Amino acid sequence: MALARDLLFGARLYLRGFQAWRRHAGPMWVALLPGLVTAWIFATGLVTLLAFLPELSDGMAGWFGVQGPWRDLTQVVVALALLGGALALCVFAFVSVTSTIGQPAYEWVARSVDDAYGAVKERSDERWWQAAGRGVREGLAMLALGIVISLAVAAAGLIPVAGAVIGSVLGATLGGWVLAVEFTSPAFERRGLTLRDRRAALRRRRGVAVGFGVLAFLASTVAPLAVLTMPVSYAGGAHLARWALGSEH
Repeated sequence: MALARDLLFGARLYLRGFQAWRRHAGPMWVALLPGLVTAWIFATGLVTLLAFLPELSDGMAGWFGVQGPWRDLTQVVVALALLGGALALCVFAFVSVTSTIGQPAYEWVARSVDDAYGAVKERSDERWWQAAGRGVREGLAMLALGIVISLAVAAAGLIPVAGAVIGSVLGATLGGWVLAVEFTSPAFERRGLTLRDRRAALRRRRGVAVGFGVLAFLASTVAPLAVLTMPVSYAGGAHLARWALGSEH
């Protein structure tokens, strides 16, 4: 029951980010632009994968040495596993690249939401080039972790019968945690807190962070929705960060 309650509370914190469209419309509209720039690249990649998916899955089914009536079923399972892994990787790549490109805009969104509950004393002494370099490093680290998770999702998808379900749950859960850490970054960093501090604070109530992140992950799997919800995710991340630090109102 406690876990379910934490997951639901985390989901509510994410949904609270939609309020920013009404209260902080200016930053939110600006924060749409980075996603619009990058979304078409990843959409093109997914369309290309779908075009070659039958050939890839057929080749892999042959590699498994399956013949007869089971070959078609194996091909379907392999296709779903490849698609699940690719979709998970696409989410991480989209968030990583878009967050790096749009870092100033997303920081503006999170700061606007954060300051609405009272002024925050800025404790970060980073120069803009230092913040940009940190953003690139964290983006690459998230992408590397995303590749590992995507391979795990694809491998889980090969499990007979329940593979697709196991892979989906695994991707959303692990991916949700990674995205929760990412989307809370501006609120933590302006307080002078490091990535290690961020992970430690969220780990204390991992269920809430995962509940938040799962919704963020699911929203990022659909191209048009991913663009629209990137600002929402950072707005909701400000609420999650304030709650994790004990300053949520």
